[in-house]
Amino acid sequence: MAKAMTTAADASSRGQRKTSKPLSIRHARQVRRQQLIDATLECLAEFGHSGTTVRVVCARAGVSPGMVKLYFEGIDDLIAASYAYLGTYVADIFEQAMAQAGDDPLKRLRAVVDANFRSPVLARNKLAIWLAFWSLVPTKIEIRKAHAMIYGRYRQRLGKLIERIAAAHALDLDVRRTVFALVAMIEGLWLQLCLEPSRFSLETAESFAHSWIDAMVDGRFSPGARAEPRSRNSRRSVSVKDAGSRQRGAR
Repeated sequence: MAKAMTTAADASSRGQRKTSKPLSIRHARQVRRQQLIDATLECLAEFGHSGTTVRVVCARAGVSPGMVKLYFEGIDDLIAASYAYLGTYVADIFEQAMAQAGDDPLKRLRAVVDANFRSPVLARNKLAIWLAFWSLVPTKIEIRKAHAMIYGRYRQRLGKLIERIAAAHALDLDVRRTVFALVAMIEGLWLQLCLEPSRFSLETAESFAHSWIDAMVDGRFSPGARAEPRSRNSRRSVSVKDAGSRQRGAR
């Protein structure tokens, strides 16, 4: 009996060693892969895309250049993986912001807006990284795929929130167009804050973004509100006519 127990214990110990070894190898591979991604992000921030090469990244990560081939197909694949990682990192921040805001879709949408203008999403040292990624979207298929994945999920999440807001406030909205406009507006403000923080304040950006949301909730973006630009043109035409009349009267 004692011998049987000893044999069983030995077998269990051998099984644990067999299981733990692959796990430790897998963990080491994950750590090394992440080191390469972290180094790529640092190099993009410091050197831009043109200066981010396999040799430069590996020197920053403290590994040999051949290490990249063990985890990635090349520098483009590594940059695409870095883009996907950063996109997931930011998406997790937005998820946390929405969770803290509760279940109300309007509060959750405003929480995402605020998170865009807060650290760590708003960081000047990340500007070069995002610009490098965006500049590669038209020409690099790997980057284009990563971009489509990141922004597809982002717009889908915002779309669900806007659908709930529209239902709660009886709004007639083209959700897809509204989402694209919201993302473009937020990123334009984010970019301006990164480029010229001394000339464009955080308070201005937040005020503009939340005023945009207020206008959406007030129904300003519904199909019936599209007549407003024509009314502005009408006012402009009247002003031009009045100006012409005043000029003729002056003569």
